[in-house]
Amino acid sequence: MTSAFSLAFGSALEHDHHGEHEEEEHEDEEEEDDHDHDHGHGGAEDAFFSDEVLTGRWLVRWDQNDFHRHEWGLNFGLGENGYGRDTTLYSGDYYYTYRSNGLEPGGKFLRVGGELYYREVEWHDEDEGIDGSGEHWGAVVSATYGFAEDWETSLRYGWIQGESSGPEPDEVIFEVEERHRVSAALTKRFRIAEEQSAFARVQANFDDLPEGNEQSVFLQIGFDWGGPEIR
Repeated sequence: MTSAFSLAFGSALEHDHHGEHEEEEHEDEEEEDDHDHDHGHGGAEDAFFSDEVLTGRWLVRWDQNDFHRHEWGLNFGLGENGYGRDTTLYSGDYYYTYRSNGLEPGGKFLRVGGELYYREVEWHDEDEGIDGSGEHWGAVVSATYGFAEDWETSLRYGWIQGESSGPEPDEVIFEVEERHRVSAALTKRFRIAEEQSAFARVQANFDDLPEGNEQSVFLQIGFDWGGPEIR
């Protein structure tokens, strides 16, 4: 069993609060960050980290044998948001991985797991000069199956709790709409060179929102200039 703790400090890329709301997927669909995909009003994007951010992660990994791996993680993030106040994020995750070839490269694999997170957002109403806060929960469960060499398929479910907060019931400063999302993806990976690789992914999303349902399809292409995988 191995354990590691990492701590990072830096500056977040500030969101364009007045521009078009972008919805991006991470390179690994099973690790897509649902935390910040808030389909909300009342300045929901101001809840994002917008300045200096402190993050930490404690990882515990247990290789039951060459074929079965268990990973537990505890995470936190703290930083200034668009309101000029603090956003705090805590989460815990667990993932299980089975590899048919064990520690040897290649072979089929199955990775399943999930994450539960809690976020607290402090806000400020400039018109009234009032401070307040809102909080909400979210959860993600996912499964990824490597069924052939360099081919993967994945299924994922994510939930975000709805939350609204403001100085008055009819005056909302921070709001996040409740959302349920189911995602399915198919990924093909390519070996360009010994230390270079690429991937192409087709992903379909099905969102259940208070005002109705949404469907979207993404085509993603990515490149990796890092070294070979370390297991």
